[in-house]
Amino acid sequence: MATEAGWLKLLVIGLILVVAWAYLSPETFPIKMSQTVNQGESGQTTITTPSGGTTQIIAISSVNLKPTFVDALNESAEFINPTFYIWREGATKPVAVSVSGGSASVAVKPGEHIKWAAGSDGSYYWKTGELTVGVTDTPIQIELYKIPSASGVRLQVFDTSYHDLTNGAYNLSLAAGQDFNLQVMFDVVEEYSAIFRPHICVAYTDANINKVKIAGLYEVDAPTRIISGLDQCFDTGLTYYTDKDPRQIYDVSVDVVPGKSLSGDSMTWYLIDKDIWYMDGKEYFVNPLTNANMGSTFEWNATIYFQ
Repeated sequence: MATEAGWLKLLVIGLILVVAWAYLSPETFPIKMSQTVNQGESGQTTITTPSGGTTQIIAISSVNLKPTFVDALNESAEFINPTFYIWREGATKPVAVSVSGGSASVAVKPGEHIKWAAGSDGSYYWKTGELTVGVTDTPIQIELYKIPSASGVRLQVFDTSYHDLTNGAYNLSLAAGQDFNLQVMFDVVEEYSAIFRPHICVAYTDANINKVKIAGLYEVDAPTRIISGLDQCFDTGLTYYTDKDPRQIYDVSVDVVPGKSLSGDSMTWYLIDKDIWYMDGKEYFVNPLTNANMGSTFEWNATIYFQ
């Protein structure tokens, strides 16, 4: 029994020496025996191990998402107060956030992924986006484009002799069944405003005119829920067309029904915009649920007359 007790005593002493050696010499014995904890800014904790590695622990429950909203085209920083929505992680419906003085603040989790939408129906085109917030307050700046007023857009139609046909300024005289060519021109004349996804549309008497073609543009379905009499619509391919951009001029050809006289008839040209629907971030002429107009509340148009 004495011999066994002696061996047990030696074993315990050996284990104590091994542990002490590992604690004093971590570079030669890779067991992490200690950690240094440092408290950083904004509730961030950093743990430093003997091997030199660090682990960050976030010890705060919320931070603030702090958006500011400005007019995208104004030469000075003009702050605006649009409607602002955010989608929290896992949410199917947005939460409205109050905006005042061009800014807002909403508490979210650090590192949370947020979707957002900002705009103002009929005043500023909507924008959508998403971001992952940091571990401190996260500022973002959102630029929105102002929608032109009723008189903020100029739409004119010219014949091949450059007569302005707009709203009866000059009437077009044609022989029965005669095809003809036009030029359609538009620009934004209101300062610091823009048109989003402008489309050129036209309404005419179907019994008299077969088809209209606009050089270089593709025809799309006419949004007759906005204007019931539309016959054709063409996508200009422009995203934001602003007051700083040059005038847009398009060559048009009109195919008249053989033998038909256009005397006393007319055709009306429209410039129609789209907007983003904040619920899905897609572009529409009208709200897909309510059929309400999206984008401009005005109909920018010009009518030409035949004699």
